[in-house]
Amino acid sequence: MLARSPSPLWRVSCRTYRQLAAVQRLPHTVTAFYSSSASSSPWDGMDAQKAINAGWDNGRVVRLTPRDCILYALGIGAEAQTDLKYTYERCKDFTVFPSLPTIWSFCGSLLERVVYDQSMPLDMISQPYTTPIVGFPKINTYNFLDAERFIELYQPIKPDGIFRVTSRHVNIIDKRVGCIVETEHIVTTSDNLVIDLESDPKSFYSPGDPRVCLPPEEAPALPGKDPHQMDEKVVARILTGCFVKGLSGFDSAGTATGLLGVKHPFPERPPDYCMEQKTSFTQPALYRLGSGDYNPLHIDNDIAARGGLAKPIMHGLCTLGFACRHVLSLSAGNEPTKCKALKARFAAPVPPGSTLVTEVWESSDNPVSKGASRRVYFSTRIKESNKVVINHAFMEFTS
Repeated sequence: MLARSPSPLWRVSCRTYRQLAAVQRLPHTVTAFYSSSASSSPWDGMDAQKAINAGWDNGRVVRLTPRDCILYALGIGAEAQTDLKYTYERCKDFTVFPSLPTIWSFCGSLLERVVYDQSMPLDMISQPYTTPIVGFPKINTYNFLDAERFIELYQPIKPDGIFRVTSRHVNIIDKRVGCIVETEHIVTTSDNLVIDLESDPKSFYSPGDPRVCLPPEEAPALPGKDPHQMDEKVVARILTGCFVKGLSGFDSAGTATGLLGVKHPFPERPPDYCMEQKTSFTQPALYRLGSGDYNPLHIDNDIAARGGLAKPIMHGLCTLGFACRHVLSLSAGNEPTKCKALKARFAAPVPPGSTLVTEVWESSDNPVSKGASRRVYFSTRIKESNKVVINHAFMEFTS
């Protein structure tokens, strides 16, 4: 097994580390997302059942252009010359890298404004702020930890189109030192979808980057429709798992998806494939442009310091993108249409400039995604420290 030593980036007591690691069943990541400055006391106003009963939100309309696809690919380490199908819009095979829809997985979530809203004052990020998410109290960014992702692809994502991301909370579990929140997102598309800020200015505003249209901060949460019953094509399903430190003292509600919080250890044998790639010190700056994830934690030294970090860290979804590129290349001939599903758990932060090593194991386990015929497991670590940063992970492919 690979060595897994606690990260020096985190400032957290051994007692807290053991508590959270045991509660969440996650190595390291739950120990202290900004823990040195985050309050550990329960928050008032949490109603998990109300959050679950709220059902689907009214959706977020998102825009995708070839430029976005190219910047995203470069942000996750694609090479300009050798990966032309992802980096050159005139390439006859130009396509979207399959992990790209994960950039929309903060839609309808507790971190939605921090990630997508460039107009949000920096001072607000370091203090509790009101979220339009039903059932949740004011949220402190420093208490939020992104933990897991699952994505299932039903249709190829077009590099130039408009999509709707409709979300709902499906499971909220009080773990005494915090809570686990599982959110489901359905991505749909239709020729009738448009982004028209002028026709309905009270419902949407542009946060500086018109790719994601959010409801105004003061707007009440509006109920939505089941995306499966809309006259729109479902192209992807995303599950997001997060841990909110200190949010406790309430009755749990919802039903587990059975896909998040499940361990998938890699086989006890040498990997079948291995690939390594050095990240750039400017990787977070490039990734934020391609993904639209403007969380200042990943670029602003002051914001990182307020959270107890020595310096900004890479986006977890950026690290995941690197790993997915490695797996797709090693196990599926770099053919994106073969990818049907992806599941991963974030195990530790990655400092920019680190060398990522991804190890892959072929498996005979049955896939869970529709149309997939095989599953491979993978794990990603930092070469310089041997620290595992992504684990309990798999991708599923067609033959």
